[in-house]
Amino acid sequence: MRPGALIFQTIVKSDKDKAISASGGNAMLINHVGIFAGEGKVISAIPDGGVKEMNIRAFESGATIQIVRNIRDGCLVPAAIARAKGFIGRPYNTTFLPNQPGLYCSELVTESFLYSCGRRYFPLCELRFDDEKFWRKYYKELGMKIPFGSKGSHPAQLLAQDLFENAGR
Repeated sequence: MRPGALIFQTIVKSDKDKAISASGGNAMLINHVGIFAGEGKVISAIPDGGVKEMNIRAFESGATIQIVRNIRDGCLVPAAIARAKGFIGRPYNTTFLPNQPGLYCSELVTESFLYSCGRRYFPLCELRFDDEKFWRKYYKELGMKIPFGSKGSHPAQLLAQDLFENAGR
């Protein structure tokens, strides 16, 4: 694992975790991702703390599955880590929609890994809301309708893209 590697996880502590997993469309139920910043630190966006840098052991706690992938285009890594560090302190994006004040975990990745022209390394995908009963209630509490068809990202969708070296942990 090198700096800039993405650490994908399955965390199942709540109904929200389960609904996020179901919306990823993969058998492993990946629902969280963080960026390895080096020196034992991970940058991630978490619901109860927003974007923060934490010790890798703290990041790993609670994960039932963990997959590490190194980015194929290593030239992007130094700037991506610097951008991710610049997001530290931002709140968590509870709507999962772009152009909101905070970031959710995979949005942190897509907004950090950019080419110098500003194009994303990880393209955005159509958001899925497969556990519709959960999401209907969730968005109703936010005063919104489920944003079907919106573009965004999901940890499992990032993992499925062919943008990594053949590495694992």
